[in-house]
Amino acid sequence: MKNFIKFILAIMIISLPANCAEILKGNLAEDTLFNGAQVRVTSINKITTSKKSLVEGSKVNFVVVRDVIKDGEKVIKKGSLVEGEVVLIVPNRFISIPAKIVIEEFTTEDIYGNKVRLKGSIRKAGNDHNNIVPYINLFTGLVRGGEVQIRPEEDYFILFY
Repeated sequence: MKNFIKFILAIMIISLPANCAEILKGNLAEDTLFNGAQVRVTSINKITTSKKSLVEGSKVNFVVVRDVIKDGEKVIKKGSLVEGEVVLIVPNRFISIPAKIVIEEFTTEDIYGNKVRLKGSIRKAGNDHNNIVPYINLFTGLVRGGEVQIRPEEDYFILFY
C-alpha cells in the first residue's frame, strides 16, 4: 500500500508543469495576466489610522511588485505606481473596538501610458486588545482598540479588471 501511494505521488510530481514549483514558491519575477489575474502591489509609505489626516476620499499610493504579462507581452511593469482611494475608515473606540480601513478604486498605467483600472479591495483592522487586559476591559471598558497599520513590506493582491 505504501509503495502504491509513493507511485501515485511520483506520477503527480512528474506531471506538474516545469514552472509549477516556482509558482508555488512565489519565485517567478512576473505575474501572468489574463481575465481575473492578480497584480501584486505593496504600499509606498506606511498607511495608518493613528494620524487623523487620513480621511475617506484620501488617495494612497502603492507600487507593483512584479511585472504583469498577458499573452507573452509585458502589460504592467514592476515599479508602476498604483493609486487607491480610502472608501471607509472606522476609528478605534473604547471597549477594545479596533480601527478599520477599506481601500478601493485602484488605477495604474500600462506600458503604453493608458489608464488601467484594477479591481479589488484592501481591508484591514487593528487589534482588539482583549487578550492583553481582558478583565479590566470587561468591567471598565477603558481599553481602546488598536489602530490599522499598512506597512510597505506587506504585499496585497488586487484583481486586474
